[in-house]
Amino acid sequence: MIHTFIHARWMIPPFDGCPAPRVRAPALHRRGRLGTLVPRCLDAVAVGGAIAAVRTRASAYHSSGDRHDPREIAAALWDARMRGETIELDAADRPADTAAAYTIQEIQTAESGAAQAGWKLGATNDKALAMLKLDGAFAGPLLAPFRSGNGACIELPVACAPGLESEFLVKLADDVPARDRPYPADEIAPAVDYVAPSFEIVGCRLPGGLANGGLVLIADGGGNVAFVEGARGEDWRSIDLAACALTVTVNGEEKARGTGSLLTWGDPLAAVGWLAAHPLAAERGLRAGDVVMTGTCGGILPIAPGDEARADFGALGTVEASFA
Repeated sequence: MIHTFIHARWMIPPFDGCPAPRVRAPALHRRGRLGTLVPRCLDAVAVGGAIAAVRTRASAYHSSGDRHDPREIAAALWDARMRGETIELDAADRPADTAAAYTIQEIQTAESGAAQAGWKLGATNDKALAMLKLDGAFAGPLLAPFRSGNGACIELPVACAPGLESEFLVKLADDVPARDRPYPADEIAPAVDYVAPSFEIVGCRLPGGLANGGLVLIADGGGNVAFVEGARGEDWRSIDLAACALTVTVNGEEKARGTGSLLTWGDPLAAVGWLAAHPLAAERGLRAGDVVMTGTCGGILPIAPGDEARADFGALGTVEASFA
């Protein structure tokens, strides 16, 4: 049995069976039939059938007290994401191990109907591992409908206890074939198009926030809510990414500092090399055009409607966002 907790501001009428995320970045959106904001990169007509099937499975999960298969759990988590809800999973329905969590994640990604823009890495330093109660870093999909440009206004799912992460975003110019051992940074560099500052907005679709997520965070797309790509400065090849320092301010007040060396791998490009050897990338691999968010270097900062955030990565550039 599960219980659902709804944040009323996030209730959005469906468009052709597909609820639209309320990421307010006008250049990235058009108006749907019902006046809701629909991301251009998510064709509501094309994916309506897939989303309707997901919603049917989510309804099955909500209406029964029996243990459920991974598809119903994936559907319930996706439905919660689209509505800005939290849901409470029974212990029997939480992933038993990392493999089970990735199974749910892959089902959710495939059946969402959303295009994949790339990848995110999470739990990428000791503090994050301890807070999230995980044994190691994890990977998850970045979906195109939740991508915004610098200066976007993101409407927050307050019920999901949103947090702000400041990260190095790496865009690939060439494919990076999957293999069974990580690539070193110097082997990743030739495949990189650019490196930019970015924000990831994260949240937990379970009550209690990220600290209560555990393996469910992996199952639920890594807890991604949205991501914002910042403005690039100097060519990244002239910058020591490991030593590159960043300062994060919220409402004009400094909240965090960090460097690229805070990542588990010591360097953002080495983080991409680790991802290429991850089992999740074995079939799809890393493709030209993918963006990879390499994990927070500025902690996880609580954010609320009305906040304005900025991260200054020095010569690499800046990223800004506001929240509603």
